[in-house]
Amino acid sequence: MAYILITDNIQLRPVEKDDLDFLYSLENEISAGGASSLYQPVSRQMLWQYIESYTADINVDKQLRLIVCDKSGIAVGAVDISDYDNHDRHAFVGVSFLSSYRGMGYGRAALQLLCEYASSELGIHQLVAVVAADNEPSKRLFIGLNFKGAGRLKSWFRRGSRYEDAIIFQKLFC
Repeated sequence: MAYILITDNIQLRPVEKDDLDFLYSLENEISAGGASSLYQPVSRQMLWQYIESYTADINVDKQLRLIVCDKSGIAVGAVDISDYDNHDRHAFVGVSFLSSYRGMGYGRAALQLLCEYASSELGIHQLVAVVAADNEPSKRLFIGLNFKGAGRLKSWFRRGSRYEDAIIFQKLFC
């Protein structure tokens, strides 16, 4: 992928080999904090294999991961389209940021830019997000970008010895 999506505050760019240490920090921070479906740490070797095999072609990989950088080019997070269905033109969307960059508006800017790209360039008809019911910042993020609540999954996420519901958010591009 030779493109970079840019706004005044952020840029979205493809995953590069130099992102290994950043992705290692990001993946292990979100899995340790319970904000992910990952239950174990991710090794550098696993991430290196991912980077090496990743084509950045949504039709091949069925996913698209873009690194979110601030205006000075520092990687602060990632946005993902996953489980892409080329026939029905829908996919899941995810947003993850290092904790030191949360609450600074990067998530909103990145998700908005990703939605515009998904609709206009990829021809995606809808994006769906699955958010833990107790994750107020994520719920505000998706609602603020006109994702609509589409349902609730009971006891979807395990948090130690208890379970947490998930809220499904859906955005249709007409």
